[in-house]
Amino acid sequence: MPNSDSRHKVAVPSAAHDRLRTIIPGDSELARLMRSQDWSKTPLGPVEQWPQSLRTSVSLILNSQHPMWIGWGPQMVFLYNDAYIDVLSLAKHPWALGRPAIEVWAEIWHVCGPLADKVFQKAEASYQNDVRLFMNRGDFLEETYYSFSYSPITDESGRVGGLFCPSADSSAKVLNARRLRTLSELAANALIEKATESACTSAIATISKNPDDVPFALLYVLSPDRREMQLQSSTVSNEIARTFAPSHALNAASSKDEITATVAKVVESGQPVTISVSHIALPLGPADQQVTHAIVLPVQSRAEAHAIGVLIAGVNPTRKFDDDYRTFYELLSGQVATAIGNARAYEEERRRAEALAELDRAKTAFFSNVSHEFRTPPHPHARSPRRDSFQARARHRSIQPGTCRGRPSQRHPSSQAC
Repeated sequence: MPNSDSRHKVAVPSAAHDRLRTIIPGDSELARLMRSQDWSKTPLGPVEQWPQSLRTSVSLILNSQHPMWIGWGPQMVFLYNDAYIDVLSLAKHPWALGRPAIEVWAEIWHVCGPLADKVFQKAEASYQNDVRLFMNRGDFLEETYYSFSYSPITDESGRVGGLFCPSADSSAKVLNARRLRTLSELAANALIEKATESACTSAIATISKNPDDVPFALLYVLSPDRREMQLQSSTVSNEIARTFAPSHALNAASSKDEITATVAKVVESGQPVTISVSHIALPLGPADQQVTHAIVLPVQSRAEAHAIGVLIAGVNPTRKFDDDYRTFYELLSGQVATAIGNARAYEEERRRAEALAELDRAKTAFFSNVSHEFRTPPHPHARSPRRDSFQARARHRSIQPGTCRGRPSQRHPSSQAC
């Protein structure tokens, strides 16, 4: 797709140029390009022969700051204004000028074609709101969203001579709303799960609902010493997951696996890193495009001094990885960290409560036994230690020399009966 089309450019004499300015007015980039084109080699014919309806339509779009294009005649010859250059991108501008619309927008004609047919065949206008369109940007297909209308332009004969299309880019609005839904659901679920494993599973389940922004995701939890990682949940098969992390040991210096080494660096630095995954057979992304890049993010909450996990997530191949996209991923990993942190806090509180409950049960059992000893009376035949001591002393005195039972000893008249 060339960026220029020298076949249509001609040298215009001064007098003829002045006449052209009355038909194609203005000093905008597209006005100058239109005046320099040799329209006699196109289905529109020489500018001087253009019908007034076409001239009026061209003047309308050239003097507007809103993105607009016109498709004139059965082939819908493509004419547009300066504001529409951003819609086409430099991959198609100025090549698109004077081309049939079906060639200009070949990649999205399955959407636009039926709407254009309604205009030319039935003279019916249509409006589309936030339509998803994958536009050819030269080296990649870009996911975009546009609101636009197709309206018939009536020519001098009263029939439909052309199509008029103003459009508005709503990509930022739709993308932000889509990403916000994912973040909001993660935030809501972060307060529900009470175990680390279920928190990780819930987070990945939520992320999997947005395959456009997150084509795939793997969530690892680090050991307390941060030397090993354990896969908790993912959106890919176990076979693909093993490709990402053949070893769970983290060592940036000695690891032979590039991804594992990158993960180790991310854990150490706490900074996300983008990696190439074009060598891995991953599920296709939007518009059946291959996912070629992923981002490795530390899962770390603000309350933590170090990362508690690692999130490896794919990058949408039909979107540029700009600042907004990066911010989304940073917020995403933060929400996952919050969910895991909340679950761990609940687990710790539960362990503390169970320990206190066990201690309370032990204390209750101990005091119950002591209370039982105090409350239980002695057995009637049981001999107390005091009585046994008294009888032992009595027996001792009964075998002393000169003693007797019941009367004083003759050798010791003063002695008492035992």
